[in-house]
Amino acid sequence: MDIFGSESANDHQRYARSVIWLDDLRRDTIYALRTLGRSPAFTLVAILTLSLAIGANAAIFTVVDRVLLRSLPAPGADRLVRLYSSSPTAPKENASMDDVGDWRGAASSFEMLTAFGGTTLLITGDAGPETIVGMLVEPGFFTLTGVRMPLGQPFMASDYTSPANAALATFARPKNVQSPAAIILSDQLWRRQFGADRQIVGRHVRLNSLDAIVAGVMPADFQFADTPTGKADCWIPLVESQLRGKRRYRQLIVIGRLKPGVSIGATRAEMNAVALALQTAHPKELGERTVRVEPLKESMTEGVRPTLLILLGGVGCVLLVACANVASLFVVRAADRRREVAVRVALGAGRGRLVRQWLTESTVLALAGGIGGLLVAVWAVPAVTAVAPQTLPRLEEIAVDHRTLLFTLALSLTTGVVCGVAPLIGLEQRRTDVLRSFAPIGRGDRRWLKSALITVQVALAVVLLVGSGLMARSLVAVHSLDLGFDPRNVLTFGVYLQRSPRYNGSAATREFARDLRARLSALPDVVAAGNGAIPLRGAQSDSFEVDGRPDRLEAALNVVSPAYFQALGVRLHRGRDFTDADDKAGDPVVIVNRAFAHAAWGTSDVLGRRLRISGQNTWPTAVGIVSDTRLSSLEAAPPPIVYLPSLQSTVLSYNDFVVRTSGPPMNILPAVRDVVRQIDPSIPVTRVATMDDWVGTFVAPREFNLWLIGLFSLLAFALTVVGLYGLVSEVVTARTPEIGVRLALGASRFQIVRLITGESVLVTTAGVALGLAGAVAVSRWLGSMIFGVEPLDPVTLVAVPIVLLVSSTIAAAAPARRAMQVDAMSMLRHE
Repeated sequence: MDIFGSESANDHQRYARSVIWLDDLRRDTIYALRTLGRSPAFTLVAILTLSLAIGANAAIFTVVDRVLLRSLPAPGADRLVRLYSSSPTAPKENASMDDVGDWRGAASSFEMLTAFGGTTLLITGDAGPETIVGMLVEPGFFTLTGVRMPLGQPFMASDYTSPANAALATFARPKNVQSPAAIILSDQLWRRQFGADRQIVGRHVRLNSLDAIVAGVMPADFQFADTPTGKADCWIPLVESQLRGKRRYRQLIVIGRLKPGVSIGATRAEMNAVALALQTAHPKELGERTVRVEPLKESMTEGVRPTLLILLGGVGCVLLVACANVASLFVVRAADRRREVAVRVALGAGRGRLVRQWLTESTVLALAGGIGGLLVAVWAVPAVTAVAPQTLPRLEEIAVDHRTLLFTLALSLTTGVVCGVAPLIGLEQRRTDVLRSFAPIGRGDRRWLKSALITVQVALAVVLLVGSGLMARSLVAVHSLDLGFDPRNVLTFGVYLQRSPRYNGSAATREFARDLRARLSALPDVVAAGNGAIPLRGAQSDSFEVDGRPDRLEAALNVVSPAYFQALGVRLHRGRDFTDADDKAGDPVVIVNRAFAHAAWGTSDVLGRRLRISGQNTWPTAVGIVSDTRLSSLEAAPPPIVYLPSLQSTVLSYNDFVVRTSGPPMNILPAVRDVVRQIDPSIPVTRVATMDDWVGTFVAPREFNLWLIGLFSLLAFALTVVGLYGLVSEVVTARTPEIGVRLALGASRFQIVRLITGESVLVTTAGVALGLAGAVAVSRWLGSMIFGVEPLDPVTLVAVPIVLLVSSTIAAAAPARRAMQVDAMSMLRHE
């Protein structure tokens, strides 16, 4: 007996079935291509619709995938966490070196714990002096990030104890430094300052006032820094001993890698216990401070995650609208092909065979749309990244790749099935009596399905239009904010003095600033020039004692020069501006903003009142009150601010200058550089921007969101209007005999128009009602994406339905005009 015979037969049967299935698929595909080729208008419209929708989804998926879904490019990325020093008033604050040491010594959950922080340096290379952003890093930084440098190698152990590197970390100016500092360059700085010299390793450069040796060059795509863009210009060793004993100096980012098998929950529990022990050991310095632990990727993306998910949901709505639109086309096509279906049924085709053929056609169309969508994505992704805020994490890594291709393929197949389901509804009702009778075939029996699909399109369009309307009104609200200053025709720039040995005292710094202001003011087209902290760039804060009040007030502190307020366009409400007489020899004075005046004295009548920085001996007198200015963001309320005259104070060694011009401010930039070079050729001009551009960086995220959601909304709106037009056209075609009878019985042309447009208005009204319900639910999720407007903004919730109802009426106009031209007698004779 052949014991393998049965198994061989089964294998043969399975093989035969697979061959038959593939052959059927081949024949169905060829038939689908021929059928679609006979209807070029239908095919082109469907492919174009799906290409736009699938392409938009593929583009947004590419962004979301790179920013939210992919692991960080570091070993054990899923075990990387960030640690914060947390207090009731500052839940997410950086850490001090003492904090890092305590955590590292007490916690057992971490395989590695490392800290790094930002600093500003002055480098002199082949391209001249330049102010750069540097990162102070511990030895474990390079191991934790897993970076492989194309040139050079990480720092040696001796670099982390070098006196020269210690000076770079603490702004000190050491004497008798024997060995040079060490520096690792970014790829961009290497190319910008040293012309991509491949012999750069071991070369000596000037870093601040110190000699430094280049140890290596980082990869071009490396992003791991304490900056908004995640990038730095260079890395230098962090000498821990120089930062010990400064527990209040919380400027370090702390990253850890958990041990294998240790959960984030267990780590949080351990760090809570560590924090309680440290509170007991250091009650004065720590108070109620705890330790907050979060997955690193979540901490990096928490600011953009809600926005990206909302954009993904919005573009998903566009795809649903497109599917409904194409499904409507398939419904019409199914009605036109009833006789063909009846013939195939009469010849023995079963329901399964017909279903497979319909799904094959819709899938072929969807795959063609997927190919077009991939081309759209290839074009759209660079366009999206070009207008995206520069603070978007991993922005430069975003590009179409194999994951986008796989997503597009899966989405196309799913779309093909969704679009092909609609014409299958009621398929069993197509019988051979249609073939026998050859009676004229109307489409009214399937019009309910198309109406339902259009209703869904209208509802989704309402949701998107309400969302974009809320964002548009938010953008208007942001642009309408009173900034407290006039950003027009204002140039801002910085000069970095701190690292130059020539300016090692406040007197020399004040003299530089005074000389520069005078020379700037003498330039043609310059209205006023001053220096001080720039609005929207933050400022240092301090506590103040107010004469006559027992409590202290927290307020921002800004040291400014004469003409600073004039240059910025800050309004002086009462009193006077600072003058050159407000120097060390004069009486101590201050100017406060209105927020401080009302917080301290509850009135704007503050002239002659006194206050002082807590702990100081002198009591300056308020000589003026100015308008409130935004300090760190456009949305946050202006804080209390105290302005001190620069000639009476220790001027900040990093000076920001503001210059008001009578024309385009960038036109005077060459003259500004020349003036600074005349005073001191070693001082670079940095952070150049117009105030309009600087304010624009805060508006850019909202403009980006509105640009995308608005584009999605317009696409959904256009598809919906086209669908409404098709629906009314179907109504006219299906009811032409009825229209002829009504006209013959005396109906007016106006009554016919009302009959035709009524269906469009009815479908639109139903869709608007559903859409408004969805928009009310979705608008509450917009969160930080809206500002200055309520989620249930009545203007938006009324305007969107009006626009759609008017649009539906306009869409029905052409088919209604066709209905008015029906000849009643000819139609009756035909019937």
